[in-house]
Amino acid sequence: MKKPETLTKYTNSEVTDLDWGNLSELEDAMKDKRKAISESKTPKSQIKRRPDGMDYVEEGYMRHMLDQLYPIWSWVSTGHNPIQILGSEYVVATGELVISDEGITRRFHSTGAARIQYKRGTPHTIENMIDLDKNVASANTFAFKRAINRLTHISDDVYRKVIELIDLKDSEIKKFHKIIKKIKDEDKREEVLLWFAEKAENTVINQKNSEEWLDKMMKWVEELNDKLNKPENKKENKKGEK
Repeated sequence: MKKPETLTKYTNSEVTDLDWGNLSELEDAMKDKRKAISESKTPKSQIKRRPDGMDYVEEGYMRHMLDQLYPIWSWVSTGHNPIQILGSEYVVATGELVISDEGITRRFHSTGAARIQYKRGTPHTIENMIDLDKNVASANTFAFKRAINRLTHISDDVYRKVIELIDLKDSEIKKFHKIIKKIKDEDKREEVLLWFAEKAENTVINQKNSEEWLDKMMKWVEELNDKLNKPENKKENKKGEK
């Protein structure tokens, strides 16, 4: 994925001194970058599937993308006891991902848990624990991956975090209205306007297919006007006027 353009000229100390115009520019750059990352597709080769059917992405890929998109980052422990054992079954790791985003420092606190493994057929006591370091590493990895996704939007498609707004924009609605207003028959024009309003509200006509629908609408309007211009239809209209 191509790295989105960034505004590297701003630093933390400079942000407070920016005028509103430059601050707006900075905010727009950050929004555009996040949107581009969120809408990017994770390569199929990097998507794995758990036994329960849920998809996931391995830590190596997410770390790689973090390096590419936010090269200035750190994963730091939080609190007095970042690694805790809950009862005898789980180990919990907490940490905070810190990144530099367009010169702004952003943070996300995250928690991950992993089940502790024991020797088969033995009581779940400390002396029977197996590879506790690997259990701790797993918990830390879960926390780290969650932080990456939540803070940077990397692999949003896999973790079902993509929000897709496809409602027609005002500028697109105006294009449809402009075409519909070309319908010569007033009653038919009102009928089509109501039909279009319903389709737009239910997103049947949306940003993804608006061009296709605009082409259809132009053809329909031309055909309708041609039909209304036929001699027999003109005679019926004159009778109706009398």
